[in-house]
Amino acid sequence: MKKISDTLCELIIAEPFLEKGVREGLFNGAALARFLQPVLQARLKKEITLASIQMALSRAKIDFEHKHTLREERFVVTDLGVRGNLEVVSYKQSLDVRKALEKLYRRLQSKDVFVTLTEGRREVTLIFDRTGTAIDFELLGSPLVHHQNVGCVSIYFPKQEFDTPGFLHAVFEQLYFQGINIIEITSTSWELLIYVEQEDLQLSFDTIFQRFASSSS
Repeated sequence: MKKISDTLCELIIAEPFLEKGVREGLFNGAALARFLQPVLQARLKKEITLASIQMALSRAKIDFEHKHTLREERFVVTDLGVRGNLEVVSYKQSLDVRKALEKLYRRLQSKDVFVTLTEGRREVTLIFDRTGTAIDFELLGSPLVHHQNVGCVSIYFPKQEFDTPGFLHAVFEQLYFQGINIIEITSTSWELLIYVEQEDLQLSFDTIFQRFASSSS
């Protein structure tokens, strides 16, 4: 028969935020026990007292301190960069809009301007450096989204990090804690680009640097 402690550890390991809270003692033990009680009872198919859950939580904290390494503490980034004065515009996907944005994309590329074009099933998004670039987007119709004061934090990381479950959660969690809204996300094989409001750019960079880069330097 499966033990409460084993099931509890499975739940904690599966959820990075829960793991951090248990490890760092961020939760009220009684409140967390009440929160987890129905989940544990459903998994183990039996009644479980709050006292037994609290005891298992206390043991789990000690166990994590000595036997486990918090996943995000292993994560490191090898290079961070910022780029400001960007513009983001999105349109509903259509053949005419896609052709127009692709033409604009090639024109901006020829001027050695930072530009990226991404396509989804329903939308097409163009992100570019607006410095010295004037474009009348109304000629394409009313955009779904149009942000004119955008900054970008580029995160370059070892390949193994992107293959590790929880990496993106660990990165985004830091920004959410700061109340930073993420406008857009793009990526290459080993680089993640996060677009935020220009006014949040410095805080975004400092937050990611302090959590992932400063400890690895």
